[in-house]
Amino acid sequence: MSPRHSRQPVVLYQPRDEGVRMPLGLLAVASALPDEHVVLVDGRLDLAPEARVVELAADAACLAVTVRTGQPLRDALSVSRAARTANPRLPVIWGGPHATLLPGQCLATGDVDGCVVGAGEHALGACLAAIRSGSGLGEVAGVAVPGQESVRALLPPAADRVRPAEYGLLDLARYFRVRGGRRLDYSSSRGRTGAGAEAGRWWALPPDRVVAEVSELADRHALEAVLFQEEDFFADASRVDALARGLVDEGRRVSWEVGARPEDVLRTGAEGLRLLRESGCGRIHVLI
Repeated sequence: MSPRHSRQPVVLYQPRDEGVRMPLGLLAVASALPDEHVVLVDGRLDLAPEARVVELAADAACLAVTVRTGQPLRDALSVSRAARTANPRLPVIWGGPHATLLPGQCLATGDVDGCVVGAGEHALGACLAAIRSGSGLGEVAGVAVPGQESVRALLPPAADRVRPAEYGLLDLARYFRVRGGRRLDYSSSRGRTGAGAEAGRWWALPPDRVVAEVSELADRHALEAVLFQEEDFFADASRVDALARGLVDEGRRVSWEVGARPEDVLRTGAEGLRLLRESGCGRIHVLI
């Protein structure tokens, strides 16, 4: 068994923001670090998130923050500064949309040591290895550092290399309480198809794996519903069909919901929609 580095915490922070969607991005990063003592702090739910991060910062291996433009950015900066004040030697790493688009701006604050540009699942592990070896974050692929702000964005890992999400890292009871029900967020695909910068970067977990994971999560946590949080769930019609048929064949009715663009619904057709309903899909949120 690999040592957990003397239980030195790796702190992941979700800044204050609107909504209570589970932090699936940070959860994916945390789940890719099975040998680390990961502590995930959600600023939207924790009563005193800055104090919690500061408390953990004293002995932490690093602080990793996912950053989105707007209010989350201001909170990310405030919490990062507080953590650095508590422990001036603490490595602070930012990732997420804002850090990917504007790493130079983030690094210019003086409170950020490195920005993960693109996918972060394997980057944070590489950052931890560099920190512990003393080689520096500038040697890690996909990580921008002061004076080296332009780096090639990291692509998401292949679907067969994605570890199952470790939901035990989240205080699920708190999310259920805030949501007023046992409703769990889940992601089975990533990226978008079609035109634009993200074209061709869509991937999805195999239907049989999704059916097995969703069924197991529903049983373990007595879920009322599984909410598929996908950018392009309907990108592969044959996969959607296989997933729905797999849930039907499983014999247990797992209630689930998903978002879809109007054209996705029309393309699915009446027969496809009936199959989705039979598989437990209770609601399709139309995305405009």
